[in-house]
This record gives sequence, C-alpha cells and structure tokens, in this order.
Amino acid sequence: MEHNLPLPSVKYLKFGNIYSGSSGNFNYKIFPNVKEEKFKISTWLGKCCYEKCDVLHEKDFKLNEVGLNEAAQWLSQLLK
Repeated sequence: MEHNLPLPSVKYLKFGNIYSGSSGNFNYKIFPNVKEEKFKISTWLGKCCYEKCDVLHEKDFKLNEVGLNEAAQWLSQLLK
C-alpha cells in the first residue's frame, strides 16, 4: 500500500516556511535551511506536538524537486 502524504512545494520551503503533517499517529515536520539549500524532516508518533515529542527519525534532503521526491519516498517507507 502506497501512502501519499501531503508535502509543500519547493517554492514554499525556499521561502523558509516550516511545514508539518500527519497520517493517523504518524507525524512529521519539515525544517528548511535556505542558506544551505537543504531541508530536514523529523518524524514522531503520538498526539504530542513536535516540541514535546521523542523524535524517531531525522533526515536531510536537498532543497529541490529531486530532494522533495526522495523525501516523499522516505516518508512512505517509514509508514509501511
């Protein structure tokens, strides 16, 4: 089963906007670093907000379309 989690556009992230989303008990937050042209995704489980959670996974991706596609695949793998 493939999961299609909502992700922002590269343009949205290039403006430095943080993005968060969830699917059931699975949560993720995207932190762009415009200067270094990358973004980090952190994931956690539960109903807590990011600031109160125990992060399960973190990974950096390039801040471009390829990086966003790789991030989508990585998140889908974590949901399997």
